[in-house]
Amino acid sequence: MEYSIANGFLVLIAVAIVSGFLFVGRILFPRINPPPFSAPARELYVANHGGNSILGFELNENGRISTNPLRKIEGYATGLQNPIDVTVDRLNRIWVANLGPAIPGVDEPFITVYAEDAHGDAPPLFTIQSVSISPGVIPLDSLRNPIALVRRNNPANVLVANGIEGEGTVVEFSTSAALSPSTPMLSQPSGGLATGLSALCGIALDSSGMVFVSDPTQANGGEIRGFVVQANSFVSPAFTISITGSNSGLDNPGHIWIDGTDKLFVINRSTTSNPNPLRSGILIFSPGANGNVAPARTISSIDFMEPFGIAVDEAGRIYASDISGRLVAFPSGADGNVSADQVILHSDLNNPTGLTIRA
Repeated sequence: MEYSIANGFLVLIAVAIVSGFLFVGRILFPRINPPPFSAPARELYVANHGGNSILGFELNENGRISTNPLRKIEGYATGLQNPIDVTVDRLNRIWVANLGPAIPGVDEPFITVYAEDAHGDAPPLFTIQSVSISPGVIPLDSLRNPIALVRRNNPANVLVANGIEGEGTVVEFSTSAALSPSTPMLSQPSGGLATGLSALCGIALDSSGMVFVSDPTQANGGEIRGFVVQANSFVSPAFTISITGSNSGLDNPGHIWIDGTDKLFVINRSTTSNPNPLRSGILIFSPGANGNVAPARTISSIDFMEPFGIAVDEAGRIYASDISGRLVAFPSGADGNVSADQVILHSDLNNPTGLTIRA
């Protein structure tokens, strides 16, 4: 028995033996296309690493997460392979960092970009592959374990933090050549940054365009560095900000987020080989924090097992992913050892990692 699609119909070819004769029949069934997807006004995107998919949950006017995902980008045509983070550009196209197959040498990591209304087994608008470049100060492969993404608003670019140990680089892709969703993107980066760190895990930008990155491999539990970097340039500058030390509370920092008031939110993952819920959580640093400084607020919670991704909406509501298979949310101003005011457990959530918000 064989299934195929022809002229909008599902064709069932049946082969049978009837009274000693070979019988071949064709039965046509109307093809059922999925309904067109209409994106909600506000949406929380989830890189569903273990499920090899991107999930979209609606956010209501109070920032509550819908119980079920409204969209699920999943399937062979999507090209997704171990997605780890997600962001949106100014056209609301969905950018996904893919680590690629877990077989060294078989394929390289890559970025896939989808239309705003992508849903189901939707193919990407374009795919960005790794390119070897030598722009002087930073000879590198453009995509080396792309672990985190962030959107730059002016100019409208996307930055990628590479997590390969020993490299610690950031590459920038200009979207100015791809303002039409149908226009392919060039794989050549428009800029790059050598951070002097070892293995990046998170990236964020403040209101001035300063680039912040996290590195969990540094001494004293990890480090957050901030760099003043001009867009679309290849540079290896000295860092302007360095948050590290015993007072910082950093313990294996993961993804980071900077809100509209320049507060820095850091996922504290604790020791990955022996997660400690009392050390796992979220650190919130005041704007301009630098040195061996304590966070202004610390959120720990029984609802954390192994947090990874973070996003903060315009009202200050905090969202985090936990690779145990849940999403958690805290109200603006949450502080101390508190329970989340919303926990989403859904069968589609499988090792959720990076988060972003479209509003």
